[in-house]
Formats: sequence, C-alpha cells, structure tokens
Amino acid sequence: MCIGCASVEWACRNGGCVRRLLLACGVAACLLGSSFAAPARAETVADRLAELKLALQVVRMTKAINPDRDAGPELTPVKVALRRWVEAQLPPPSKPGRIKGTIVTPDGDNLKALARLLTDRLDEAALTCGDVETEGYRCNAEDADDFFVSERGHVGPVQLGLVGDGAYLLVVTGVGVLCGEDESAYLYEPAGDRWKLVFASEQDNYRKGHYSVQNFTEIAVSPSAADGSSNPLPLVATLGYAPWCSSTWSSLFTRLWRMSATSISPMPLIDRADSMWFGDDDFGEARLDHNDLLVQYTAESMDSGVHNRKHLLHYRIGSADRIERVDPVALRPMDFVDEWLSSNWKDAVHWIEGAANPAGFKAAHGQGKAEFDDTGKRCREDRSLWQVALEGGRYFQVRWTAPYVFRMVAVSRRPFAGCDLADRDADNDQVSLFPDTQWHPSN
Repeated sequence: MCIGCASVEWACRNGGCVRRLLLACGVAACLLGSSFAAPARAETVADRLAELKLALQVVRMTKAINPDRDAGPELTPVKVALRRWVEAQLPPPSKPGRIKGTIVTPDGDNLKALARLLTDRLDEAALTCGDVETEGYRCNAEDADDFFVSERGHVGPVQLGLVGDGAYLLVVTGVGVLCGEDESAYLYEPAGDRWKLVFASEQDNYRKGHYSVQNFTEIAVSPSAADGSSNPLPLVATLGYAPWCSSTWSSLFTRLWRMSATSISPMPLIDRADSMWFGDDDFGEARLDHNDLLVQYTAESMDSGVHNRKHLLHYRIGSADRIERVDPVALRPMDFVDEWLSSNWKDAVHWIEGAANPAGFKAAHGQGKAEFDDTGKRCREDRSLWQVALEGGRYFQVRWTAPYVFRMVAVSRRPFAGCDLADRDADNDQVSLFPDTQWHPSN
C-alpha cells in the first residue's frame, strides 16, 4: 500500500468519495514507481514529503466538487500530509543549553527562520507556485487573459510562531485553491520532548454554502486559569479574510473557541462572516482576554457617499461560555445610528436609553437605512446629546458617554431644538480602538 493512501481513504470516507480517490491513489503510486512498497518502519521527513507529493498529485488528477473555489475533499489529505511534514521538523519544546544547567526553548526569531527554510524546501520540490514575478511561476492560467488564477495542486508558505505568552506553538499552512490559499492553523503545547497537537482550525466541508476560504490575520490565545474564570481552559480567537483575484471587498471571518480536553476541533462559540473593505490595507484587528474579545474592521456604511466606516464587535464571555455583545458598538454618533438601523431589532432594542418608550423606536427601526443628511450636531443644553439627521426628514437623538457608549434617546420627523452645534468629533473618521503607534510628522 502506498504511503498517503491511508490518509486519502480517511478523508474520502468523510467526503463520500472513497472509490474515486483510492483509484487515483493507485494511479499515482504506479506513476511514482515501487518506492512506496517499503516495509513498515519509522517514517522519515522524506517519507512525509513523498506523502505530500502524492496527495497533491491526486488533487491534480481529480475534479473539485466546489467550482467556486476549485476545492473538494481531495484537499484534506494534502492538509494532513503538509501538517505531518512540518511536525516532523519542529524543534523540541526545550533542550539543554550550551552552559551547563540551562534550558533553551524556541523563540520567535528561530521559528521564523525555520518557517523560511521549510517554505524553501517546498519550493525546491516544486510544490509551491513559486515566484509570481518569474517565468517559472507554476500557477499561471492557461489563458493569459484569464485573471482568475488557480493555485490548486500546490501549497503555500509555512508560518510558525508562539502565542499565548509563549505557551503554545502555532503552525499555519496553506493549500492552493482558486484565487489564493485555504489556510489552516494548529496549536501545540509541550509534552515531554515533543509537541502535542491541542487545537486545529481546518476547513474540511467543501460544499457550497459551507466552505469559506480564509487567510488568517489574527490568531490569539487567552491567558488560562484566569482569576474568577470558571473554566481553566483558554479561549482561541482567529480573524481571517477571504482572498480573491480582484476587488478590495471581501469577507471577514470572526471565530472564537474554548479549547477542549477531549477534542482538537471543538464547536465554536462565535462563528460569523461580515463584509469587509481592505482598500486601506486594514484587514481587521482583534484583542482577546480571558473573558473578552474585541474586533475592529472597516466595512461599508449604509450611506454610499460615506463608502466605509469602522465596525466594532465586542463580546463578553460569561459563565458557561455565554456570549454577550457589549459596548462599544460604534465610534461616532452617525456610525451608531448606522449600526442601530443595520442590526436586528433583538440587538437594537438593548441600545435604547432605559427611560425611552421602545414602541416608536421599533417603527423607526423598521423603516430601514437611508443616506445621512449631516454627520451629526451637538445639543446645546446637554452636551452628551447629539442629533443625527437622515435624508427624508428622519432625526435621531443619541447620547454619547465616555469613552464610546451610545444610546438611542429619541426619534422624530423634525429637528430637535438646540441641537445645532458643529463638532469635529462627529466627523473624525481616524478614531480607532487600535491606534497607530508610529510617529508621523504634524501637519
């Protein structure tokens, strides 16, 4: 039996195509010769590279069930083989140092250097697409005018790092699909002289409507056994976007899990996809604590003239991992009105000031989105109140308390008296909860 067939068979059982891929595996084994008929023995790095080559060859000999991204169950054995090949070359969690009695553990710089070395080895084996700037690029479309290039049958670069204050080793790999790579993330913790896989984010359901290609932009692990936490196992958060051959509009995937002692792939606590605009190279940012997840990204405004605005997702993780969306939900009064009208009523009703009557607000919410008539005016008698006007004669009075807590106070078909003060804070689109810490010359 050829090396790699077992993993192919396993994936195909889950994907419903055992016979097709087993046949392909047999053909590939014949093409590669009898070197795969070796007796049982400990696998070497070369064995695992051969397994990866075979899995990629199977991909090139099969047709994807998901034409939208040129993907199917045949990609799963590639993901498994690539992970196993990387695992075989990871440094030990710790080893004796040059000075007697000292212990050396991997650091970020060493892991980056190893990742570059592993990527070079994949490229030398012609398993990557190569350099897009050269004639030897392996993923050129057959039609030179075809902009939608498929990386199917190839793998992407290996990425390594440390997360969770150095408690976990992170491995990120990618498998080629139409217009990019489908990335997987794996977390390992020390187990004696080796690394133990404790968490995996790998997409193996390739059906339309279920499969979403993503490239990771943020991966974080929360502190474990935090004071006051009822669950000592840490949280894992990932932020990723959907790569594509064109357009600066994409999807942002926000996912949160609680690590499990019984499964490396537990059910997510949060799993959502939102529209995202990365025209300013903003691919979203995230911050994770033991009971708190904050995400900020850029996406559309309900006003086409405004084009984009900052969006916020802030979640509190309570007892029994109960998820609650909390403030802040916006950074400006006009953005709050946009968020309030864009959200479902179940969420929007919680953002109404307690003394207000929700009946009138529900009717206003049901009228839906509209263009802004202005960016917002401050009220004279109570400087915490702001007026936001929409075209068509719709006025919203919003209370803004520090730092970024907004509540809907009143709605009207007429302007609110005394709410006519221009204020630059209402139109400041540079505000961010993840500020740019670099120095810039003043204007």
